[in-house]
Amino acid sequence: MSDRAALADFVRRALAAGHGRTAIRAAILEAGWTAAEAEAALEVWADTAFRPPVPRPRPCVSAREAFLYALMLVALATVVFNLTVFAFEAIDTVFPPGEPDPIGRSLVARSRGALAALAVFGPIFAALALRERRTDRRDGLQHRSLVRKWFSYGTLLVAALVLLADLVYVIYLLLGGTLALPTLLKIAVVAAESGAMMAFYRRDLSEDARPG
Repeated sequence: MSDRAALADFVRRALAAGHGRTAIRAAILEAGWTAAEAEAALEVWADTAFRPPVPRPRPCVSAREAFLYALMLVALATVVFNLTVFAFEAIDTVFPPGEPDPIGRSLVARSRGALAALAVFGPIFAALALRERRTDRRDGLQHRSLVRKWFSYGTLLVAALVLLADLVYVIYLLLGGTLALPTLLKIAVVAAESGAMMAFYRRDLSEDARPG
C-alpha cells in the first residue's frame, strides 16, 4: 500500500470511529504530513454525521470519453473553419475584391470543399453535442468529467483570443483608415462565431456550477 493510500485508509477508519476532523487533521500533521496533504485526505470524505463516512464524488476520466471529445473538438474546428470560408466567399461574391472570376464560377462551385466538409462534420458535431446533453440529463455525471472541462475551457480560451485578435485588427484598420465594408463584414463573421462558442460553453459550465 502506498503512503497516500495508507493515509486515505487512516482517515476513513478515524472518521468511522467517530473522531472529529480537527483531531484527525492534528494527528496527520503530527505524523509529519503537510497541511495540504491532510486537507486532500479529508476532502475525499463528505462532512456528514453518517457512519461509515461517505465518499465525495470525484472527477472522472475515461479513454472512450477522451476519444469522443477529441472527435468533437476536430468536428467543431472543421465546422467553424469551413463556415468561415463559405461566409468569406459569400461576402466576396457580393463585394468582389478585384477582378471577377475568369471562369465565372458560382458561389457553390467556389465553396465546394467547404460545403463538403460542413456536410460531413456538421452532423458529427451536432450528434456528439446532442449525445453529451442527453447523457448529462440522464445521469448527471458529465459535470464531473475532467475531459469535458478541459475541452470547454480550452474552447473558451481560443474563442476569447480570436475575439481579442478581431478587436485588435479592427483598431489597426481604423487607425490606418482602411476599414472597408467587406472587411468589416468578415470581421463580424469571425466575431459572431467566436461569441456563439463562448456563449454555448459558458452556459454549459455555468449549469455545472449550479448546486444540484
